[in-house]
Amino acid sequence: KHIIQDLLEFSRDRPPSKTMSNINAIIEKTLSILENEFRLKHLNIHKDFSDEMPDMLVDSSQLEQVFVNILINAVEAMKERGTITLKTSSGPDHKKVTVEITDTGSGIAPENVGRIFEPFFSTKSKGTGLGLAVSYGIVRNHQGDIRVNSQPGQGTCFTIKFPILQRTDSKRAEGR
Repeated sequence: KHIIQDLLEFSRDRPPSKTMSNINAIIEKTLSILENEFRLKHLNIHKDFSDEMPDMLVDSSQLEQVFVNILINAVEAMKERGTITLKTSSGPDHKKVTVEITDTGSGIAPENVGRIFEPFFSTKSKGTGLGLAVSYGIVRNHQGDIRVNSQPGQGTCFTIKFPILQRTDSKRAEGR
């Protein structure tokens, strides 16, 4: 059932339904959804959110899905105990928002780093290999960029950058 749900979600690739939202609020909602997972694994959550985060035009539910996928992977990469750090910032010109999600888990083998966003690629026995592929598509549909930096045994850091689009910016981006 889980695999079929992932396949359906992957194949749907629906366009974002964007509204003005705050990235910090979206992350907070995501954290509340996963609160029990963190507690069961005895994980520490460290938040370093910018106080000056502007609202931007995004599909909140799609971004929640991105953050859930990355955070679930982080939880699974840490057996028991560990820290997940979430940091948000906007550039000095306030044209981009950056979200960094870092874990102290097992890390990703160098030969796998370049493949983690490929559909159906997974190193987990129960994984479908669609979570990060779907996340990649969602970020790209928001004109964003997602990158990973990881060292085996030293954890992983996902860096996601989104342009700060307002309603008028969005119309121009769609017209290109």
